[in-house]
Amino acid sequence: MKIGKIISINYSQLKVRISSEIRGSSVNLHGNIYYFGNIGSYLKITNAVEEIIICEVVSIFDSDLHQEKLSFDVESNRELLLKPIGTINKENRFALGVGVFPSLYSDVSIV
Repeated sequence: MKIGKIISINYSQLKVRISSEIRGSSVNLHGNIYYFGNIGSYLKITNAVEEIIICEVVSIFDSDLHQEKLSFDVESNRELLLKPIGTINKENRFALGVGVFPSLYSDVSIV
C-alpha cells in the first residue's frame, strides 16, 4: 500500500511526505495492522531498474510550511526521513547498499 512520495533525495537520506489521506502512523490492510511511522520501521521504494529499495525510518517530523499550490498529489505536512538499507533484485535476493536511487516523487509503500 502506498503511503507517500519522495520529496528530497541525497546520498544517505530520502525525505518522504506522507499522503494526506493517511491519518496516524498505521494502516489496516485486509484486517492486518501495519505500522510505518515509527522510528526503526521499514518502507520500500521501487527504482528505475525495478529493484525494491528497503529503507528504515530514522526521523519523523511535521513540516510547518504551507504551500498554496499542490503538486504530484503531495499535500500533507507530515514527513519522514528514511535511510536506505539495501535492495531486493528481480531474483528476490537482498543486498546491502543502493546502486540506483529512486527518482523524486516516487511512491513509498509499506513492507
